[in-house]
Amino acid sequence: MYPAELMQHVPYQQLVDSVVSAIYQETPELYDRFGERGLERCREDNFYHLQYLTTSFQLQSTSIFLDYTSWLNEVLTSRGIDRDHIIQNYRLLIDAIPKTIDDDAEQFFFQSCLTQAIDHLDDGGDSHQ
Repeated sequence: MYPAELMQHVPYQQLVDSVVSAIYQETPELYDRFGERGLERCREDNFYHLQYLTTSFQLQSTSIFLDYTSWLNEVLTSRGIDRDHIIQNYRLLIDAIPKTIDDDAEQFFFQSCLTQAIDHLDDGGDSHQ
């Protein structure tokens, strides 16, 4: 699926809505810092996370998502967003996936990719093994 298709996919919409809401509940200062534009970017970023997770799942390749995570970390940290925010986002995705995605294999794969990506970020996030 491409981003426009993902945005129309109801389970993914619900997943993104849930995660973005949780991010801003846990870290309300993000709204003070980035405003409405930051909120929209967060939603957009989560659809990109899902796009890369979906592609990784379709190709059964976790390295696609890990490469994306390395790139994302570089981009966001260069814009003053700490990698802890990415880790928080990924943890919230892990928690919300079972509530919105019915396919067990897809759930497991997504959660596995996200867990590996968190470990990768905790190790520095520059490149993966």
